Amino acid sequence: MEYLERRVALVEDRIETVIDDVEPAALSDELGHVVLAGGKRVRPAVTILACEAFDGDPADAVDFAAGIEFVHNASLVIDDIIDRSAVRRGTASAWAEFGYGPAIVTSDGLLGEAFALFSTDERAMRTVAEAMVELG
Repeated sequence: MEYLERRVALVEDRIETVIDDVEPAALSDELGHVVLAGGKRVRPAVTILACEAFDGDPADAVDFAAGIEFVHNASLVIDDIIDRSAVRRGTASAWAEFGYGPAIVTSDGLLGEAFALFSTDERAMRTVAEAMVELG
């Protein structure tokens, strides 16, 4: 388990760095409220493990793993609005904490940060964009 925890820690550190760098500070706080509220980080772990399965360096997959976590959390923000779920992971959902408008902006902010992380690889951007279409 330590093997997996080390890889997820790489992604967790990257997520925190990206969120800390978001401007304005209010948006950074909202993104942090959503993404840093917990979660198992299954998607980022699978991303790192898939990279390693094909003899890749885990460090090369960290931005993609963080981006996938941002996309996932963006979808959860919208799901909570649609379902009117006031709680997510034991804490107030984004819309319950900040209101509907700021929650939608938070979701958009997460997607923007994700695509900034994917921007170094056209194939990654296209693959994730196509997957997002399938979410609908």
